[in-house]
Amino acid sequence: MKRYETCTTKSNSSGQQYQSCSNTNLILTYVYLALMFFWTVQVITNVLHTSIAGLFASYFFYEGTPEGYPSKNPYLSSLKRASIFSFGSICFGSLIVAILQTLRAILSYARSSNSDDPISVILIVCADCILSCIQSLLEYFNKYAYIEIAIYGKPFIKAAKDTWTLLTSKGIMALVNDCLVGNVVLMGSIAVGTICAIISYFLSLGIVNSVKSNNSNGILLAFIGFAFGVSIFQIINGVMTSGSSTTFVCLAEDPHAISRNHPSLYSTISSRYPDVVSGIER
Repeated sequence: MKRYETCTTKSNSSGQQYQSCSNTNLILTYVYLALMFFWTVQVITNVLHTSIAGLFASYFFYEGTPEGYPSKNPYLSSLKRASIFSFGSICFGSLIVAILQTLRAILSYARSSNSDDPISVILIVCADCILSCIQSLLEYFNKYAYIEIAIYGKPFIKAAKDTWTLLTSKGIMALVNDCLVGNVVLMGSIAVGTICAIISYFLSLGIVNSVKSNNSNGILLAFIGFAFGVSIFQIINGVMTSGSSTTFVCLAEDPHAISRNHPSLYSTISSRYPDVVSGIER
């Protein structure tokens, strides 16, 4: 660690010299590594989200048309666009969120380092709360911006402007859509986790009976099964939430596409949710 230290020689009031060392370089290295970690995770997550959004958009616009899909494998084509042509836009949007996450990590470290100072802790907690709210809003906004990128291949700034227009026009409907899907996904996660917990518990009973031992680990295995089931279902949840949000954006951007490809479905949606298929004025 000494190679990261910056030391200078100083003199005290009595004329004695001493060395004062600072770990500024080490701290900056930690901050850089944290930023790179958060940025990498955000980029990977958003590339997958954009790829899934492109797949659902392809189904929305091309399923049932005489021309068919523009490529044999829509998902690979969408993944290619997200990983190559739109990769810069995804990286730019991901960097903004990664910076906020890094700032929150710095605040978390500062809070643990100043735990004896209640005033500093309160100020740090308030700052972290503000950054957390900004991060949540930005992640929600970026989710729809990446969908715009997946559908039309827009640069991030243009996609952000169009997303702002979308949310100001259909913001309430978007929130309702996300809340409904979120509740369904939450119930699905709990159901799958519970089923896995029950299966794990009864499997542990069978193992215990076969070896004639006690069942002290049955509850632990049930908790592990619950956590495993919820974790696995979260992968499916990501596809479901990305798909539902993409379908919402496609309906808002071009509601007549589904009327051409699926007239019966369009009739049902327009009769029950006329505001969704009213289109957006740009």
